[in-house]
Amino acid sequence: MRPSPLDSTSEIEAVAKTLLRESRAFGIFPTPVDKIIQTAELNVAEGVDLGKAKQSYFSKAFEGIGKVSRKVLGLLDFRHRTIYLDLTQGIPRQRFIKMHEVGHSVLSWQEDVYRWDDEQTLDPFVKELFEKEASCFASAVLFQLDRFNEEAAKLPLGIKSAMALSKTFGASSQAAIRRYIQSCPKRCAVLVLEPLEQFKSAKVRNCFESTAFIREFGYLSWPEECDLSFPFVQDMLRCRKLHEQGSLVVPTDTHGDISLAYHFFNNSYNSFVFLFPAGETIHSRTKILVTRT
Repeated sequence: MRPSPLDSTSEIEAVAKTLLRESRAFGIFPTPVDKIIQTAELNVAEGVDLGKAKQSYFSKAFEGIGKVSRKVLGLLDFRHRTIYLDLTQGIPRQRFIKMHEVGHSVLSWQEDVYRWDDEQTLDPFVKELFEKEASCFASAVLFQLDRFNEEAAKLPLGIKSAMALSKTFGASSQAAIRRYIQSCPKRCAVLVLEPLEQFKSAKVRNCFESTAFIREFGYLSWPEECDLSFPFVQDMLRCRKLHEQGSLVVPTDTHGDISLAYHFFNNSYNSFVFLFPAGETIHSRTKILVTRT
C-alpha cells in the first residue's frame, strides 16, 4: 500500500488560504508568486545560482547544512529570510520551488523545529515529512486551492486540460497534471516516464491515481521500466508529442488486468500517460487547442 495523505493537509491548506488572501492572489492568473513571497516577508537572492554552486559554497553560506549529496533546487536561509534557487530550472519549475521554500517559512511548526535543528541534526523522517508538507503547501498556493478545481470542472477530461491549466496558473506540466489527477472526481490516473533509454525502455518515475480510480480499481501496478511491449513506449520511440487515441491493458494491485484508454504527452523532460476507462468524461463545451513547439 502507498502512504496515506498527510495528516497535516488541512492545517497546511488553512495557512495557504490565509497567505493567498493576505496577498490578494485569488483569481489572479498566473498566480502572482513574487507578490506572495513579499507578503510572507521573504526575498529571493539575486546573483546566486544553486545549479552552478560547488559543495564548498553550501558549507560556507549555510551554517550546519553539511555535505549535500543530491542536486539542490532551492534553499531557505531562515536567518536572513532569503530564498536561493537553481536558476537552471525552467521558470514554471522555479515558481513551484519558490512556493516550496515559502512553505518551510510559513508553516510555523517547521520554523519552530528549524530553530533548534539544522540539516545535519534534523531527524531524516521529520525532514522527509517537512519536504512533503512544503510541496503540499506549494501546490495549494500555486493552484489557489479550490480555484483549480473550479477551472478544471469547465474543461473536458484529458491531458490537454491539465496542460491548459498549467499555463493558466503558471505551473510546470508535471505539477499541473499531478494536481489535476489528485483533485479530479472522475476515474483517471497518470503515469510519468523518464526519457527513453537506448531506444528500448523507459524508467517509471511515478504514478498517481484519482480517488475515484482507486476506489474502483485500486492502485496500478507497473514494472520499474516499461519496454516496447507498452504502446506508449512506442509513442516515445516515434517521438510523438501528443497522442489521444491510445488503449492498453494494465495490471492492478487487487483487481487483475483492466482495459483503459490513454492520452500521451511528451514535454522533452518526461512523458505522461493519462489513463481512464473508455467512456469516462467531463461534459464541456470548451475546446482546447494545443500549440506544438
